[in-house]
Amino acid sequence: TEAYTYIYGTADLRMPKQGHLARAPAGQVQKPWQYFTGAGWSAAPAEARPFLSGVSTQYAVIQAGSGYYLFTMDGRIPFSDEIVTYRADLPWGPWHGPVVIYKAPEATQSVAAYNPFVHTQFSVDSQVLVSYNLNHITDPGAVYRDAAIYRPRFIRVDMAAVARRFDAVRKGANR
Repeated sequence: TEAYTYIYGTADLRMPKQGHLARAPAGQVQKPWQYFTGAGWSAAPAEARPFLSGVSTQYAVIQAGSGYYLFTMDGRIPFSDEIVTYRADLPWGPWHGPVVIYKAPEATQSVAAYNPFVHTQFSVDSQVLVSYNLNHITDPGAVYRDAAIYRPRFIRVDMAAVARRFDAVRKGANR
C-alpha cells in the first residue's frame, strides 16, 4: 500500500452519500489514477464503485497502528450529531463499524454538526485532534447574530481506546 497515494472522495448524488476511492503512484498524484471498483482497480472512472455508504461530505482517513480509521458524521442519518469511525485493515476496506466516538452537544434541530476532520499533526501519544463544524440549518442569518455557532470545535480522541472498542466488537462477533 505504500506504493500509492490514496484519494478519498464523496459521491453526493443521493442519501446516504457514498465514499469513493482512487489511487495514484506515491508522490505522483498528477499521474493517471486508478479507481476502486469494489473488486479491484480500474483506470476507467465510470467503473468506480463506492467503498462505504453513509459518509459525510468531508471525512478523514488515517492510519493508526496496523489499521485504517475513517472519521465521519453518521451519514446514514440526516443531520446526525454523532461522529463515528470505521476501521479496516486496508485503505479500501472492508470497513467495520461504525463506532460512535462523540456526540456533538451543540447540535440541535436547528444547528447541525458537520465535516469532522483529523489533524494528525497535533497528535500526542495515541490521542488525535479532531475538529468539527456547526452551522444553522434553516436560518443563515443566525451565524451573524451569534458568531459562536460558526466556529470549529475540537476534541481529542484516544486511538488506543478506539482500537480496543473495535477489538471487543470483533471478539464478540467471533463467539
